[in-house]
Amino acid sequence: MKEIVGHQRVLERLRQIANSASVAPSYLFHGPRGVGKALVAHWLAAALLCPAPLGSRPCGECSNCQRVERDIHPDLRWTSLAPGRDSIGIEEIRAGIEAVQTCSYEGGYRFWIIDEAQSLTEEAQSALLKTLEEPPSSLIMMLIAHSEGRELLPTITSRCRILEFKPLPLELLSQHLLQLGYPNPKAQVAARIANGSLGQALELLANPQAWDRRAALLEILGRIAKASLWERLEAATTLEKLSLEAREEGPKLLRLAAGCLRDALLLQVGAKKELIINVDCQEILQRLKSELSANQLEAALQATQRALYLYRRNVNPKFIWSSFFLNFGLRV
Repeated sequence: MKEIVGHQRVLERLRQIANSASVAPSYLFHGPRGVGKALVAHWLAAALLCPAPLGSRPCGECSNCQRVERDIHPDLRWTSLAPGRDSIGIEEIRAGIEAVQTCSYEGGYRFWIIDEAQSLTEEAQSALLKTLEEPPSSLIMMLIAHSEGRELLPTITSRCRILEFKPLPLELLSQHLLQLGYPNPKAQVAARIANGSLGQALELLANPQAWDRRAALLEILGRIAKASLWERLEAATTLEKLSLEAREEGPKLLRLAAGCLRDALLLQVGAKKELIINVDCQEILQRLKSELSANQLEAALQATQRALYLYRRNVNPKFIWSSFFLNFGLRV
C-alpha cells in the first residue's frame, strides 16, 4: 500500500475499527485538500477486505489489497468530479445508488467512495440521504470532503461517522519531501506554500510552470505599489493570462499572493522568521514591508479574499485581476 504520511490518530482509530469489525455504514473524511484522505479511505477498504490475521491488515501484498490500491476491486466503487465539471449531480448519484444495490461480488464488504463530496449538489445530497439512512447489507460508504469547499447538508453529516484530518506539520512534510529526493531549499519552500498539504507540495514540485507563474506573480507584487495606472493594467493582463493556463490556476495565484502579503505583514510587526512562508523571496517581502503600511497590507489581504469569492462566482478573470491591481496599495 502507498505510504500514508501523518494522521496517526485517525489510523489508530480505524485500526481498532477494522480489528473489532465494529464498522459503521458511513464515514465522512473531512479536512484540507491533499493531506491524504483518499489514501486513508483506500487503506480502510483494504484492511476490511484483507484476509491477513487481525493486527496485520492491510498486508499490502494480497490480491484484495493490490486491487483496492489500483482501484480495480469489483466491490469498490469510486465517484468523483467529472473532468471540466464543478459539481457532482443527481444523475451520478442515482447511478451509484443503483450499482450498490447488488450483492457483493466476492462475498465480503462493498465500498462506495465519493470523492470531492463537498461538490455534491443539494439535489444529489437529497438523493443520497435514503441510502445513508437505510444502507444495503454489507455496504460501507466513505465521503471525502475538502474543508475549502461548500459545507455538506446537516442531514448528510449527521448520518456519518466523522473523521477530521489536519494539515501535516511543517517539519514532517519537509522531511518527507527531502526523503523523496527533492532538493533543498525548494522542498522547504514547497512545504511552506502547501500549508500542510502533501498533495499540493508534490504538485508544485512536479510542475516547473507553477514555479514560473509564482515567480511572475511575486515580481509583480514587488513593484506594483509604486506602479502607474498603465503598469497596473499590464500586470492584470499578465495575471489573467497566467490564470487561464490551468484549471484553478487563478485561485492558486491569489492564495500565493495572500501568502506573500501575510509574510510582509508579519515582518512588519516583528514576527518570528519561522512563520514566514516565502523564505526564498526576502527582497520582495522587504520591499512590500517598507512601501506599504500595515493597514494597506491588511486591505490587500482582504482584496485577495474578495477576488477568491469572485472566482467562486465565475466572474470574468480580467475584471478580477484589474480590480485587484487597480486598488492595490491605495491609502486606507
